Amino acid sequence: MHLTMRQKELLKKLLINVRKNSDYYKEIFKNYGEINDAEIAFEMYTALKSMTKKDIISVIGSILSNKIKCGIDEKIIIEDMLDTDKLSQNHDRIIDIGGKKWNLEMTSGTSGMPFAVIKSNKEKILEGSYLLKQRRKIYCEASFRNSFMLIHSIDPNLWAISHRGFHDESFERILSYMESVKPKWMFCGVNLLTYFSEYIEKNNYWERVSNIGLKFIETTSQNVPPKEKEYFEKRFNTKLINNYSCREVWNLAYECPCGKMHINQEYLIIDIVDDDGKSVPEGVVGHVAITSLSNYAMPLIKYIIGDEAYLLNEKCLCGNTSPVLYLAPSRKYETIEESGENGTAIFRKILRRVYFHNKVRDIKGIKIIQDREWHFLILVNKINKEKNIEFEDIFKKQASLNLKDFKKYSFSFEYVEFEEQNGIEFEKIFKNVIVSCR
Repeated sequence: MHLTMRQKELLKKLLINVRKNSDYYKEIFKNYGEINDAEIAFEMYTALKSMTKKDIISVIGSILSNKIKCGIDEKIIIEDMLDTDKLSQNHDRIIDIGGKKWNLEMTSGTSGMPFAVIKSNKEKILEGSYLLKQRRKIYCEASFRNSFMLIHSIDPNLWAISHRGFHDESFERILSYMESVKPKWMFCGVNLLTYFSEYIEKNNYWERVSNIGLKFIETTSQNVPPKEKEYFEKRFNTKLINNYSCREVWNLAYECPCGKMHINQEYLIIDIVDDDGKSVPEGVVGHVAITSLSNYAMPLIKYIIGDEAYLLNEKCLCGNTSPVLYLAPSRKYETIEESGENGTAIFRKILRRVYFHNKVRDIKGIKIIQDREWHFLILVNKINKEKNIEFEDIFKKQASLNLKDFKKYSFSFEYVEFEEQNGIEFEKIFKNVIVSCR
């Protein structure tokens, strides 16, 4: 893995800070001497094991900077961090710890269970300004004011619209609103964009869309295959740009005007590692591991986010010299049999709604197995056994809003106690076992 000199210097500052202020990293780095230069910091980083979300949750109290904890009981801080009742529509809020305010953002990650990240104002500004800079490489006048965020929790104009059920009435209201404000660019998840385009196709409204004058559509949450991308660009008469991101650090890689997804080297290290957490050579598929070079409050170092990809050092006409990231396609056992969609991605959205919207808090672990066509076996490790029927109704209701051809599927629920194992493969909540029977 190659880092720029700037990344190495930022890594050095990060490791000096965390060894001083994080109890977890004090212990990890106790056998190292002074970090006198960037090469020593890089050596320390290389020796580190990668961490999954579950790994971090298990030691989160000791990972947090002592500058945050201010002598306050770790249990009190963690309990406050995971209190979803205080979250905004966008699943974030300001958290007060010892009289000092921090930004808290909640995500579900690959497991579908809540995971809180604490950031400083400086880091939030850095994340936002970097994204704006990338967007202006696509359209020089891009701004938040001339955008349309087709995400229910962000744009207040959508709060009264129930687009999760993919109803025609909701899509008509969205399209009419876009016609009235004429945004220059749109931010949208791939699944929602698919259903929106199906509504437009069904009603032959493409001229209405074209007249809006979108300069580009930015998608996030999953990769768009080339044929689908070509279809969207042709039908919406604009560019489709991939913002490869996660809530923990926002942007990881952004597609340039030439169609290459350059990694974010401004405040991140994007590493591709094997099952043992060791960096793999250029062009080899591995697990995406991220290190935030700016988050000293809650350090995320060699953090596995659940995706697989490879990096290539390619010359690009856009002038960006950062390596290009290529997401690996989902393996057969990771995809839903009938639709070919990534099962973990779909059920992660379902569980996110179950947790945040329906406020189901007593799930210790969950695994979804497709054991035959049109059937899912849901294995649940749950604390409150008395509310199992209520949970099943909630789960199926949220599945009906996110799962294609929901009515054709049947679900079986089994309540079992199982130990949640740490490790990269155990982070994924879905598995298609039909493929192993062929």
